Amino acid sequence: MDFKIGPFEISITKEHCSNLKLLPQRTSYQYEHDATFSRHVKKIPQNRGEFVPTAIATWSTQENIPPSVLFPSIPGPDAVYDLVILLSFLTGRRVYLEDELDWDPRRAYGERILGGQELVGFANHAWAKLPELAAGGLSDALSCLVQAAHSPDLIGWGAYASAALDSIVTSWASANGKTKFQDDTLIKTARKTIEATLLDGGVSPESAKDIVARLNNIGSPSAITKIKWFLQEFDLFSKTPTEDEMNRLRRLNLVRNAIAHSGTVRIEPTLGPEISLSVAGAVIGLSHEIAELHLARRILGIEAASTKNSTETIKRFFSEGTFRGQKVFEEKFEEYLSRLEKTWLDGGIF
Repeated sequence: MDFKIGPFEISITKEHCSNLKLLPQRTSYQYEHDATFSRHVKKIPQNRGEFVPTAIATWSTQENIPPSVLFPSIPGPDAVYDLVILLSFLTGRRVYLEDELDWDPRRAYGERILGGQELVGFANHAWAKLPELAAGGLSDALSCLVQAAHSPDLIGWGAYASAALDSIVTSWASANGKTKFQDDTLIKTARKTIEATLLDGGVSPESAKDIVARLNNIGSPSAITKIKWFLQEFDLFSKTPTEDEMNRLRRLNLVRNAIAHSGTVRIEPTLGPEISLSVAGAVIGLSHEIAELHLARRILGIEAASTKNSTETIKRFFSEGTFRGQKVFEEKFEEYLSRLEKTWLDGGIF
């Protein structure tokens, strides 16, 4: 099979297709029927796997490869780098050039956005959208999402996912006039009133100015407010949220802040260690999914089964407190797997 992604010719042979089964694989579960139509669950253990060729990319339009669209001002990256990053983002697998395998290739991988014929159909369209992505200041967000899946721990994944989401929300807020409250004049008056009150109360002029200087950001929406507006704009969060929905949104912000400021996941006494970690993992996964969905659907123009599923996953977290089916505030991951197995074996429901 041959197809184009921008200026590149991509060739996939039968050998490349056969090589897919040699790639690293996580533990997975198959819910199926046997020859007698009895239901059972088969656990497929993880496989360390190997790095093998899965495609050949050639550049035939001119002798010199053009500079990177994503990172034009940084020495090193070129159009081949852009291709590798884009394919890594779309497939969930870290795509490497052959000479990169001598360094430190990572076997962990993320969820794919496109595969098979969907990849063939959308990849070239996505490539054409890279200049728009770069113009929006989102090249680093794309790179963060590619790197996030290969982080060795939850904190690293959370840092990458949070950085990507911050970049995306900031870009959207700037483009849509959501960086300042509309009543900015009243806020400026409030600062002057506060300063005058401090002075009248006996606070020294130096201290009063220092205190008021820390109020310079009160004219800008908080991070959680901007995220709420962002999610509501794309119908991922209710326009009239309940208190439970707001609490789940606050949890998103709390987990992200703890990772950013203290490099840890806070254990909440009311939840206990295991549920706290489960919730944190779900929140980090949700942050990644929101950022990934925005780049894939809104910027790169991809409409696929994966983007539809991501939309439902995000909405259900806020409305129901679930993440990919797991009741993250109530059950451990092992309990979730046991529940899935029981409902399949008892009633054929998955």
